[in-house]
Amino acid sequence: MKPSDIPFNMNFSFGDDLREVPKDSEQMRKGLDWLQDKIVELAADEGSKAGVILSQIGGYARIMGDLSLSEKCYLDAIKVFEELKKSEQVFAMKLRLAIVFQYKGNFTKSSEIYTKCIELTRTSKSSAVQSYLDFALHHFGKQKFEQGFYSEALDLFMEAYELRIIKGDLSLISSTELAVNKTKEKLEQS
Repeated sequence: MKPSDIPFNMNFSFGDDLREVPKDSEQMRKGLDWLQDKIVELAADEGSKAGVILSQIGGYARIMGDLSLSEKCYLDAIKVFEELKKSEQVFAMKLRLAIVFQYKGNFTKSSEIYTKCIELTRTSKSSAVQSYLDFALHHFGKQKFEQGFYSEALDLFMEAYELRIIKGDLSLISSTELAVNKTKEKLEQS
């Protein structure tokens, strides 16, 4: 299911802490409820679709601050994708789960996941897994930013930025440009 299939405003922006902020919290809450209804309606043979919807619920729940629901949905999505032997999707869910651990303040656990994922993206023969390197670097940078390690964060953001320029996805580029600029501001203040 594409985000555009959700009949509610699920758009977000970024706050000064680089975390996502819903453009309309009420609309996003309704969208979350709608997605949870959709997961219940799925037939048993629609596992892949269930994994995708669980992932979406996990992401929007994280944005809304419901970290318990987010973690549960990502763990459930991992199980679904493991059963379907979709290793790239399992990998992606683990990266998203790292963000939840970060938001919960469990930096040790999230750092461990980010580090393993970055290593795997650099050594994998799968282009699908390799394509997550910019994502992993960017989000690990956001964790370093949150921890106040601005130099480390900037290094991670700059590497992610270079990869995103190559990808050519303007929304990813602008997200990383924002992170770079906020980090440079923090470095100038210290």
